[in-house]
Amino acid sequence: MMKEKIDINTLPMVDLAQIGLYKDGEVRISSENIQSLVQGRKTDLLMLTIKRGNDMINLQAKISFIQGTLKIHPIY
Repeated sequence: MMKEKIDINTLPMVDLAQIGLYKDGEVRISSENIQSLVQGRKTDLLMLTIKRGNDMINLQAKISFIQGTLKIHPIY
């Protein structure tokens, strides 16, 4: 089975950087999760780091990228 080539340039790098998943030119999630995002599916459970003012919030969530919008799916 051939692996599909993943075009990470379709991902919202600014949004990924804001939640701690893109830094210094590197996407900080597995290739399987990148492929899920590119294909419009949810990722596995990830640890997100969100900066609000001077505070840092750590949040476990799944993310998806659908119709040009990054969506966060928190786990309660």
